[in-house]
Amino acid sequence: MKKRLLSLLVALCMAVTLLPVSAITAWAEESGSNLKPLQFRQGYPVITDDMPSKTDSKGHTIYTGDGWSYDATAKVLTIAPESPTTYDLKDYGSIRKDYNSIACSTIIEKNATIVNGSFLDIKNPGSSITNHGTITSGTYSMPVINHGTITGGIFRKKPTGGNVDNGYTLNVNSQQNGSYESFYAEIKDLGSSVYVIPNSYYNTSVTILYGFFDSWPETLFPIDVTFGNTNDTHCLLKDWAPSARYHYNADHVYVTFTAPPANAGTVTLSKLTRLVIDKDGYPVGTKGGTQDYSGNGWRFEKSNKTLTLESGDYSFWEQSEVQCPVIIKDGVTTIGGMFSKKVTNYGTVEKAVINNIFENRNTVKNSYFFNSSSSIAVTNHGGTMLDCLFKNAPEGIESHTITEVEDYFISAELDGIAYQAIQTKFYFTGTPKLRVNLVKNGNVKPVTSINQKLNYGGLIEDYPVGYIFTVENDNEDVVLNAAPVPGKDDPKPEPKPEPKPEPEAPTYTLTVKGGTFTYNGGEAMTSANVPVDAEVKVTLNQSAVPEGMVFDLWAMDEASLLGNPAVAYNEESFTIPAGSVAKGSTVTVEAQYRDATIESEPSILGTAAIIGVAGAGTAVIVWQGYRIGMELYEKYFQPTPEETAAEQPAPEAPAAAAAS
Repeated sequence: MKKRLLSLLVALCMAVTLLPVSAITAWAEESGSNLKPLQFRQGYPVITDDMPSKTDSKGHTIYTGDGWSYDATAKVLTIAPESPTTYDLKDYGSIRKDYNSIACSTIIEKNATIVNGSFLDIKNPGSSITNHGTITSGTYSMPVINHGTITGGIFRKKPTGGNVDNGYTLNVNSQQNGSYESFYAEIKDLGSSVYVIPNSYYNTSVTILYGFFDSWPETLFPIDVTFGNTNDTHCLLKDWAPSARYHYNADHVYVTFTAPPANAGTVTLSKLTRLVIDKDGYPVGTKGGTQDYSGNGWRFEKSNKTLTLESGDYSFWEQSEVQCPVIIKDGVTTIGGMFSKKVTNYGTVEKAVINNIFENRNTVKNSYFFNSSSSIAVTNHGGTMLDCLFKNAPEGIESHTITEVEDYFISAELDGIAYQAIQTKFYFTGTPKLRVNLVKNGNVKPVTSINQKLNYGGLIEDYPVGYIFTVENDNEDVVLNAAPVPGKDDPKPEPKPEPKPEPEAPTYTLTVKGGTFTYNGGEAMTSANVPVDAEVKVTLNQSAVPEGMVFDLWAMDEASLLGNPAVAYNEESFTIPAGSVAKGSTVTVEAQYRDATIESEPSILGTAAIIGVAGAGTAVIVWQGYRIGMELYEKYFQPTPEETAAEQPAPEAPAAAAAS
């Protein structure tokens, strides 16, 4: 059987290679091998003289390619592959050969999936997109008429119809307090407002362009992100989108980031004007106190490294400890925060912790001064200090002293602010509200009961400044200025469950010979364990190509890749889609080469057509004939596993089988 098949194969090779050139060419054309793949230059499909074309009833010239057609008269592209096909339209890729965005109207049929699309109507006004397939990512200033699926991308307006994933309106703001700043901002090619649909599997990339009317600022400002239509919920861009990067050219600044999801219908990007303290204790925008910067009602000067609060209200809750001197102007109110440098107050300070010199010229409430041992660390210049605690006696204000606590330390919480252990003697004004634990010899002694209400210094009865408490497991009374504290019999909080370790992400082993691969923006590698849900880009190593040879194709030992239409095995660079390889698999991808003098052909028949060289009826038989024969043999005549098994000798009678 094998001998008969080989004889038939050789005869077929001879017949094909001896056909007249005209016959081979006609055969190739009928098979469709001269249909060109879809490629773009200067924003339009690449059209060549040898492409099939026709004129329709409207007089329009229609060109036909491999899975696509183009009405050159109306400038309308139709992408209609016969089987599911992914088109990666990134610039300088295998399809879009330059940075120009696609300018023609486009009809995307149901088998087509568009990745990294860039369709702009600036060059060709009136163009549009009709989608029956899938759009996963990219930028679309053209109107999109959707009948298919959209899972990601940036659109001038929210697409309607079909299946559209959730997104949000993204605005960029070049106005502050109703007036324009010395710069303008827009989302590149799309204006100041777009609709963004994030996609976890594809990079939905946003680029913000900033231009400056006068000169560039001394420092590029941080960007603030506001969620919803109010200013109640916000964060910095670097915290919301850690991928954000700055790029510069002669007259613009570009900020590019991958669009994160948002639990809001509207997201607005603005120049940072609210006061945010960085981890080093300086306002964000000053680069750790090395540059001047100002915001809405405040300014920082690098010359004296001083923060001045000029107007408005400020919250320092959940902010880092302030490590620069602060001046609080009249009319300003602050709440919360810890301050480690000198504070000069002309306004109102509430619930603050002061760890340095404090000069008060107005109002301080419910604050704690854990400053240096100097008795003049806190100075009151005719102001008011209500319900405050002091480690040392303040100057210029009447205070009371608790001395009955002898060998105890006090762990206190003042109106929600927790403090470290206080010395056995401290001072207070008013009646600060405390929750107290006493610490003796390293052991916590919770307060259990109130015995007697006291007055100090002949003060009237309705002005209590002290209580006598009984301490647990200790037969002694302690006097503190404090509100009652829950006793030992109160129910204790339920212990929090220990967090379970995150399971390791499933991976497979990938080895690339003759090239490298990357994933998740990492460095190029030749072998590594790769997460199964990562998109992998394989790239040929040109320096590894043997002398006199050129790249031919990639050999792969993974069945899921060989049958995947998205894997371009004959391109120098291709992408392994996320989720296409099973967990625990071992995959080897190896570059194959051919003689540089042998031209690459689009198909078997195309190769045969080119090698015919003599007169009509004759041809030279070269290696292509052998290659054609082998491919035809493997496709049509190679024995099936059942036929192979039938020809094997039976295990119980090897001698008889050999004799036959």
